[in-house]
Amino acid sequence: DIPVVQLSLQPVLGPRHHIRLGQALRPLRDDGVLIMGSGGATHNLSEFRGQSIDAAPPAYVQAFDVWLEEALTSGNTESLVNYEQEAPSARRNHPTVEHFMPLFVALGAARMDAKASKIHSAFTYGVLSMAAYAWE
Repeated sequence: DIPVVQLSLQPVLGPRHHIRLGQALRPLRDDGVLIMGSGGATHNLSEFRGQSIDAAPPAYVQAFDVWLEEALTSGNTESLVNYEQEAPSARRNHPTVEHFMPLFVALGAARMDAKASKIHSAFTYGVLSMAAYAWE
């Protein structure tokens, strides 16, 4: 058996709140607890409809995905926190934020000097980036 605890996110409180939530969980890592955020690197369901499962990602999705990878792997937390202003087509890739906020909990739980590494890359229905990141 693997114990699991689910957290409720507060999308209206934004990235900084969720980073602080992750920071509060950080000591659990020293006890061997895995902290996992489940969301979507891009998540626009209104543009998902009518796409084939293997549709090529449009340029605006690719640009956001590249921006996200660069910000995470370089440890650019400020750019991530300000993603609505800094990321290309942020609102189009995330019309609602509930699928993006888990990233900030995971980011907060990471060691302060840790940079993420991309451990999976795929697109589904063109507009859903299934990119996954890990912090050691």
